[in-house]
Amino acid sequence: MSDPMFRQDIADRIVELISAGKFLTDFCGKDDIPDKSTVWRWQDANAEFAAQCARARERSAAENERAVAELGNAVARGELEADAARVKLNCLTWLAKVRAPKVYGDKIDIRTAGPLVIIKDFTGANESSSE
Repeated sequence: MSDPMFRQDIADRIVELISAGKFLTDFCGKDDIPDKSTVWRWQDANAEFAAQCARARERSAAENERAVAELGNAVARGELEADAARVKLNCLTWLAKVRAPKVYGDKIDIRTAGPLVIIKDFTGANESSSE
């Protein structure tokens, strides 16, 4: 079911803005772009638009890479205190993990050094009895 208010040209602008690292609250309700609830309704009604927005959020994490590099350069030039840079870096890192978890998310290594032994006892023989 499509939303009668859905406009592809506006949807394309929304996707571009998300890709650039903008948040819905930055641009919704401004410059002919509908409010957040309308955009969310469009995503619910239009799977292709929802997928485009999801891919745009993943791509927006690249903006964080650039910002992290700029933070390091600003500290090196003495324009930013290291502690302030660290706070900004933590925020940017968190955003990247949320926006593109496959690329920037925490990796969990479940390799073992030896053989994996799984013991299942379906007989109940290992149950302790209280006498």
